[in-house]
Amino acid sequence: EDLELRFNRASLLCKMKQLTIDDVKKLNKSLRVVPFTKDDVRPMGLLMAKLLVKDCLPEQALQVAEEILATLKSNPKIQGGYGEGLVLYLDGSIALEKGEFDRAKINIIKSFELSDGDFISMNNAIIKFISKKQFKTAEELLVMAELQYIEYFKYKVDWLNFSANIQQLRTVIDTIKKQQYEVIDNNPSEE
Repeated sequence: EDLELRFNRASLLCKMKQLTIDDVKKLNKSLRVVPFTKDDVRPMGLLMAKLLVKDCLPEQALQVAEEILATLKSNPKIQGGYGEGLVLYLDGSIALEKGEFDRAKINIIKSFELSDGDFISMNNAIIKFISKKQFKTAEELLVMAELQYIEYFKYKVDWLNFSANIQQLRTVIDTIKKQQYEVIDNNPSEE
């Protein structure tokens, strides 16, 4: 059995609006027993991303994502390293969609600490927090990303130009902060 293939199949069915609960049950059955490998991270992440934006199963998407995550946690090969970080990131993403911002922040920060330079996930998480109007948390995550970037690329070349993404996010956060201060300055409290 190949989890990568199963996740890709489920993502395709989701995109075509043909994913069913039965498909998810079959996926979970495989996920319980088939060892989860690094090759499975990306396809699983893509499926979970589709579920979190409710591309398929809109009424049940968050519940399905939680069930897949719970099954993933029980996989015998998920402990440690990339698996632990992935579980924390996905749990944080689900919490964010449910409006559980404290849990989301805690788990996403823990996942960043384990990620070893996963700037794509960092970027996505910061954008999600901004879209949920959680600007303070987004800025905290951005500072963390900036510090990790400096350390990670101290002796490496940034071929994918993550510095540009980080700078764009810094500009967005600074603009939001400036707008918030302008609102406060233009609406002084009455005494």
